[in-house]
Amino acid sequence: MLVGKSALHFRTEISDADIEIYIDGLRDCGLDRISVGFERCIKECEFMPKLRDLFDKMPEVEQKRQIDCGKILKEWKTPYGAGTVAHYYETEKQGVVCRIEKA
Repeated sequence: MLVGKSALHFRTEISDADIEIYIDGLRDCGLDRISVGFERCIKECEFMPKLRDLFDKMPEVEQKRQIDCGKILKEWKTPYGAGTVAHYYETEKQGVVCRIEKA
């Protein structure tokens, strides 16, 4: 877990309540962004990062753009992770397209 790794790096004790605060605060951020934020904090911060520090170090969210995929030929879903589902669409123009959503 990234919080635990950071706590070890910064030689900081972290409680279960602290971990819950991180989990709740980072819930909607995406694992890629969170990982980059923690990596940058480990390299650049002097102390265990607060949520605000992590948000400041995370890359910006990419703007979603519409893609003309043409007609949807086939659609299916699979579990993706904790509380999320991957929606796959086989399309006329783009081949297979995937969208991740909360379950």
